[in-house]
Amino acid sequence: MVTPVDQFPAWQQTGLDGITRTYTSDLFAYNVGPGANGASGNLAAGASAQSQLNFQSDSYFECWKITYNAALNAAAEPLSDQIFCPVTLFISDAGSGKQLFNQVINLSQLAGPGREPFLIPGKRIFLPSSTVTFTWNNPDATAWNLLSVTLWGRKIFDITPR
Repeated sequence: MVTPVDQFPAWQQTGLDGITRTYTSDLFAYNVGPGANGASGNLAAGASAQSQLNFQSDSYFECWKITYNAALNAAAEPLSDQIFCPVTLFISDAGSGKQLFNQVINLSQLAGPGREPFLIPGKRIFLPSSTVTFTWNNPDATAWNLLSVTLWGRKIFDITPR
């Protein structure tokens, strides 16, 4: 039987409290949109929406990359390189009590141009059981559909024997 420790390397780290803990990790992605219960959704012209992403309680989440998906007014194809999605986003992390920006930010500034991910300059750690609120705004005169943002990274598990 293959255990997570066999499959994914473990490492030890001593915290500020002087206790050495053992960790392992696994690749993971969280997806959130303006739809019901944070699912991919539509945003009408001039509309706003709020959604929440609840991080799982079994691990920390270290975010490395962010991507987004959008379709212009129910278009059959995903966003192409020539179309600019004007939807803005504001993110606040209740787990740390911090806002990720000082003001709303355009999706392409946050998640790249839509064809490749935005690499975060420094990794962002979300605490176990954190709730992160996403505030979506569509300033455009056209509806945007199938909106979602995906946070790519890894879950970090504390496997220290108790």
